[in-house]
Amino acid sequence: MDAVVARSRRFADAARDQMDRLDIAPTPENFTVWYHYHAGELPSLRRAMDILISNRQEFSPDVCADLYNRFFGLERQAVTLRQISTKIESAVSDAIGMLDSANQDARSYGEVLGETAAKLDGGASAALVREVVTRVIGETRSMIDRSDLLEKQLSQSTAEIGELRKMVESASREAMTDPLTGIGNRKMFDYQMKQSVQAAMEHGGELSLMMLDIDHFKRFNDSFGHQFGDMVLRLVARSLMEGVKATDHAVRYGGEEFAILLPETQVADALLVAEQLRSAVASKTLVKKGTKETLGNVTMSIGVSSYRLGEPVTVFIERADAALYKAKQSGRNRVLSENDLTQGDQVPGGSRPS
Repeated sequence: MDAVVARSRRFADAARDQMDRLDIAPTPENFTVWYHYHAGELPSLRRAMDILISNRQEFSPDVCADLYNRFFGLERQAVTLRQISTKIESAVSDAIGMLDSANQDARSYGEVLGETAAKLDGGASAALVREVVTRVIGETRSMIDRSDLLEKQLSQSTAEIGELRKMVESASREAMTDPLTGIGNRKMFDYQMKQSVQAAMEHGGELSLMMLDIDHFKRFNDSFGHQFGDMVLRLVARSLMEGVKATDHAVRYGGEEFAILLPETQVADALLVAEQLRSAVASKTLVKKGTKETLGNVTMSIGVSSYRLGEPVTVFIERADAALYKAKQSGRNRVLSENDLTQGDQVPGGSRPS
């Protein structure tokens, strides 16, 4: 047996076995995730799943969907964009063909007028004039009909290209939107981070970052089910969107973790915003719809850092993450910044407290 085939079968068997042990639905998307986990070709996927496994995280449909979207969703969206791009190229090609045809019609019409003018040059009989006028009228009517048809065809092509443009915009938004909460996803974060850092470097402006994590989120899922956990995620996302400026960028970073980029904002001001967000979320009481039973409050731990011009983005994120980790260690439901870190503070290689 070919070595490549044998290795692929080994990864496939390992993926199926582990999915069976964890009671994970054997969907193509889930198989893709677990196959690549065992193949080890995506280190970031491997690390993320190792953390989940070490935390004894249940691989619920939502968790599985999140993993697939984070690491493989872009591939599916790229296919959609390629298909739309092909349709746009076809529509533009058709429009160009119509214009070429219209140019040819115009040249032919001009030639007819030239020929008739030549026949009349120097005088002509009444019969010849009638013949020439009749031909010109016929060619003119034909030209008007062709022009009307071209106008309709171009109008249809314009409408089709407009619809395809909307599809591209929709696909682009979908690629950068978290389907559960409706706010930006990790891809949006990476894009906005690049734009914000570039602006800060060009203009010397301030840029702050919050990393936010829902405290004891696993307890919500374990105690009340994943649908309730989803409701908590949506509640937090809505609170973040309502509590930041239009120029700030709130995203779901992954799982129960969120991030907010605050351009033109000093770390001291970012801390004030973070405290307002923490307080706003903590003030909301969760109530079970059917029984009206009070289920407690949601709290968040938040870490804040400020961008230092020229530093790697990873270092900028690590400081906010380290402050978040220390907030968790210090009792949760609090805001700390990079200024609260001491030399020994760092994010361990494993996961932070929940």
